[in-house]
Amino acid sequence: MHMPRAMGVFKKDCAGIEFIPAPTDFRITERIPTPWYQDLKGLVPTPLNLLLFSEAMHEYVGIAVYRVRGWM
Repeated sequence: MHMPRAMGVFKKDCAGIEFIPAPTDFRITERIPTPWYQDLKGLVPTPLNLLLFSEAMHEYVGIAVYRVRGWM
């Protein structure tokens, strides 16, 4: 989840070096295709959906703070 923020910091601090991101997270990015109506479950508030939302917001706010402070 934090790969874009980490890459931004490395690119700013180490200009002239080519970085190749290699995420090693335990989450799967591609999922098995399911019928369209299964996606409606994502609209129901659940603890998992709240966790995923809070992780995403943490990264978006982190990127904004890093840019304001000049770290990216």
